[in-house]
Amino acid sequence: MGAIFVMQSFEGGWVYKIHPTPNMIDLNESGFKVFARQEEEFSVLGGIRWDQIEAWVELTYNGLVDAGMHPHDVKSLINMNKPRTPMPPLNFTANPDYDAKKYDGQSASPGQPQLAGDEANLAKYNEKSLEGYAIEFMEKNGGLVGFDGKLPLSILETNAPAEPTTARERENKLCYNSDEEFGLTTADCRTQVAQCVCKEGSKPNFDWSLITACIKANLRLV
Repeated sequence: MGAIFVMQSFEGGWVYKIHPTPNMIDLNESGFKVFARQEEEFSVLGGIRWDQIEAWVELTYNGLVDAGMHPHDVKSLINMNKPRTPMPPLNFTANPDYDAKKYDGQSASPGQPQLAGDEANLAKYNEKSLEGYAIEFMEKNGGLVGFDGKLPLSILETNAPAEPTTARERENKLCYNSDEEFGLTTADCRTQVAQCVCKEGSKPNFDWSLITACIKANLRLV
């Protein structure tokens, strides 16, 4: 099902392998109307922690065809239909930060109809608000993922990303989207950066905007 949802266009997207934890709720058992019978859907109360993501893989039309999948079957995914042949083996990239010691052996929680929010369940479970039932559920099941009484999980709150400070960090940021900004591969972008640093680096007013301007001038983008 992950592949079907990702492949809603030829551009594709990413599929993540996420280890289940008790703050995950089985929606199929919670009173929700199931539209896709082949789908098992879970809601993650509070959010997903980075260290519970086991792996990821990028799926694209060309990538699946190159892996041996028939183009008609790839188009079936795009049209939200089950392909006639099995999916080819996917080359997942393992998350080096996955905490196996913490999450291996954990599983999702069963259905929680008190959290469904539909008319029938609201009438049946009326002693608390939906928020109250959510907090109660997380007090029982959220310890593993760091629940501290607030939703979403406090650990998932992020500040603005830190600005790069080292030369390598600045180079990485400059070349991250080099194919779109400069029409260069990452390797060619790094070569341009090295050349422009040699040219501009000794100037007393040097900053990294000079490197960007230098690359654009070399490529006649200005």
